[in-house]
Amino acid sequence: MPLKLRPATLADAPALTDILHRAKASWGYPEDRMEEFRAQWRISEATITSLAVTVAERGGHPVAFSGLTPQDDETLLIDFLFVAPEAQSQGIGDLLLTRAEDEARSRNLTRLFLESDTNAAPFYEKRGFRTMATRPSEMQPVAKSL
Repeated sequence: MPLKLRPATLADAPALTDILHRAKASWGYPEDRMEEFRAQWRISEATITSLAVTVAERGGHPVAFSGLTPQDDETLLIDFLFVAPEAQSQGIGDLLLTRAEDEARSRNLTRLFLESDTNAAPFYEKRGFRTMATRPSEMQPVAKSL
């Protein structure tokens, strides 16, 4: 089935939220952390109207999406780039990343920026991104002895 890229509509919010949650869970995070993530993170109608959200769909059903916004005079921020687990490793993430690069160039921006899950970092590094900084993941359980 051919893949189609299109702008998101407000009606896409539930399907994009589902992709976001399932893609994150595919990394094997503990269920208690995923419950917190699902409670906190959603693609809302406000998200769709405030970002340039592109949907990749197959057979009329969303399978991936990205959300972009200019960060400053040089930088396009990739707020979201998620691919449904069943659609991963098919080049869809590459396609959305290329679309982001094209969008940055069309706006005369010279840099893409994103915050990546540690598990997704190799995907971006293989495509020329470099790590600027790291921080502890909010998804990993951490503890401190007192």
